Amino acid sequence: MILLEIDQDGIVRLALRLPQEEADEGRYLDALRTIGELERPFALLVEIAGYRHLTREGEVAQAAWAKATRSHLNRMCRGLAILRENPDPRTLSSFQRFWSFPVQVTADRAGALAFLRGHLAAAG
Repeated sequence: MILLEIDQDGIVRLALRLPQEEADEGRYLDALRTIGELERPFALLVEIAGYRHLTREGEVAQAAWAKATRSHLNRMCRGLAILRENPDPRTLSSFQRFWSFPVQVTADRAGALAFLRGHLAAAG
């Protein structure tokens, strides 16, 4: 299940949750396109809960999206928090190398939201 919420407070929530449905990869890529078109500052919370990997085609599309939107997102996104049950330091390192905004990978929802709100507030 893919959920995208864009709140008035500037927090964008993208959730990848079970049960995983056949159409989820397309929904996920659609959500990325929507995020990549945002024209106001935001902070992104990505919640990954039991979600399996993308297909090879999905990974290629995701990489193309990241490359195409990198400059725009680096201007608009104030921070990224990836919320997952078992945070992986390699994920953090990879995202920090690619994006210029602050990144956190954590299992703590409240901490993730505080991290994002702090970066939104600091950016004004």
